[in-house]
Amino acid sequence: MSKAKASVCPYCGGEVVCKDSSIIYGRSYGNVWICSNWPKCDAYVGCQKGTEKPLGRLANPELRYWKKHAHEKFDKLWKGGAMNRSRAYAWLSRTLNISLDECHIGMFDIDQCKAVCSAVQELRKTEGH
Repeated sequence: MSKAKASVCPYCGGEVVCKDSSIIYGRSYGNVWICSNWPKCDAYVGCQKGTEKPLGRLANPELRYWKKHAHEKFDKLWKGGAMNRSRAYAWLSRTLNISLDECHIGMFDIDQCKAVCSAVQELRKTEGH
C-alpha cells in the first residue's frame, strides 16, 4: 500500500514525515507516517512492522475512530468463523462495489468505514452471522 504515503497532509497541508511511534505513544511500536504539524494536526498512520510501509491512509482522530470501528465489526465475520478472511473481503468488495484490490479498511474514508459497519450489521440481521 505504498500509494498511501502522502507527502502533504490532507488535513492541514503540512509535510508528512516518517518517525518512530514513540512520538505519539511514549514508547516505540515501530514507525508511523505523521504530519509535521503534530500534535496540532493529529494526523498519522502506522507502518507495517519493521518497515516504512504505511498500513493505510493518513488519518485524523475521526477517521481513526471509524477505521477502528469498521475493523471491529468486519473482523468478527472472519475471526468468528462466519466466513474465511478471503471470502469476507470478497463479500465486502462486492457489497461496497469496489475492486478487491481497493478493499482495505486502512485506505477507506469515513463514509466507506460507516458503510462497512452498516453492511456487516445488515448481513448479521439477514444471515445470522
